[in-house]
Amino acid sequence: MKKQINIIILLLTCGICEAQNFVPNGSFELYFSCPTANNQVDSVWYCTNPTNESPDYFNSCGTSLVGVPYNFVGYQPAHSGNAYCGLCLFYGPGVEVREYIELTLWAPLVQGQVYNFQMYVCAGDNLRYSSDDFGVYFSDTLIDGMTLPLYSFSPQITNTVGFYPDTMNWSPVTANYTANGGERYMIIGNFKNDANTSYIQVSNSTYTYAYLLIDDVSLTHITGVEDLNSANSPIVSPNPFSNKINIETFNNQRMQIILYDITARKILQQEFSNSTSINTEQLPKGLYLYQVRCGSSLCKQGKLVKN
Repeated sequence: MKKQINIIILLLTCGICEAQNFVPNGSFELYFSCPTANNQVDSVWYCTNPTNESPDYFNSCGTSLVGVPYNFVGYQPAHSGNAYCGLCLFYGPGVEVREYIELTLWAPLVQGQVYNFQMYVCAGDNLRYSSDDFGVYFSDTLIDGMTLPLYSFSPQITNTVGFYPDTMNWSPVTANYTANGGERYMIIGNFKNDANTSYIQVSNSTYTYAYLLIDDVSLTHITGVEDLNSANSPIVSPNPFSNKINIETFNNQRMQIILYDITARKILQQEFSNSTSINTEQLPKGLYLYQVRCGSSLCKQGKLVKN
């Protein structure tokens, strides 16, 4: 119960400027259990390991191996909060090892819509190599249990050539992405084999690989909050709600409302063309996320609480 209360408080205090972020836990602050060893990203809410390798979760509540700010890759405070994730980009010449993290989006992306991706990265300072080869792959299906590096995947977002993450300061990586439609997951890592991976040697460390630390991942719809909440956009009320949700519209356009729970699971989807009410008696108390779609476009989204 304490975990769920913390999640609700965190989401409700994000403010309207954060209502557009499709990454529910991009700062990795929400977790099932504190990390005690390597390969525990599955203990992070909305985060999974798509392969049989061992990406890492770091948190100030963790052991010295995977703590914050001190851990096995060196010293690094979080960009925000108390946690971040890390993964191996390159294990050294001739060793085809790659690590990835996979993040679940709280709603599918809409075809043709443009989204801004951002994450903050830095390199571990106790490692021999640094690499500029990492990117982001968007998928409409969960990738799980892969036994080989994801070389057959073509990332839609790639890091700028020649940008090697700093070992002291967090640096932003940003790009715009036009959705194909239906994407619910994104995978971060190096999608190139050794022969095509760029790397430089930065020390003589016994840790013979390039390692990337990641924090504050976000995916934001380009349309501004002012546009989505203009005078002509639907009004969704009341908030908090009890036994019904009312949707007031200002035209006869065909629309659709989709409701998700805090685990990003779709629990309700209904079409309408005029102002309408939706029966919610069957829903348990808690926090819900919603989208209102006008045709193929996203015209409103936000959070609702059932009391």
